[in-house]
Amino acid sequence: MKEFFSKRSPAIIIGLLMFSSIVGFGQRSNNGKAITPPDWVRAIDDPNANYFKAIKEYKDFWKTHEKPADEEALMAKSLEQTKAQAKTLSKREVKQQREQDYYRYQCKRFENWVRENKPYVQDDGRILSADERLKLWEQTKKERGQ
Repeated sequence: MKEFFSKRSPAIIIGLLMFSSIVGFGQRSNNGKAITPPDWVRAIDDPNANYFKAIKEYKDFWKTHEKPADEEALMAKSLEQTKAQAKTLSKREVKQQREQDYYRYQCKRFENWVRENKPYVQDDGRILSADERLKLWEQTKKERGQ
């Protein structure tokens, strides 16, 4: 048994090093650089975000960037065509595709955030907190006599 490991130890070590480098390389995404979210994306998760400011930032952002196609436009493409195109993309095109996917998702999140919060926006752009919404609901319920 000792002879087995002593004769093969360099091969085992080299094999482990190769395997670990392949696994480590596979874990990298976007060349180690994450997409920095714009302010309108951060507003979605910020309970103190100003509604009107976030909408302005969203509109200003898309003045200088190309807005990605929505899911309906993507579904119109055939699945086979999309797969064939994905196999022939360069690294730069893959990066662009990831950015488009990221912004497509964030656009959908933002538009949903706008729709959900619109009824709770104050004149100054502040959005009512969950507690304030609950109190408003209770008050409305009392006024209706329920």
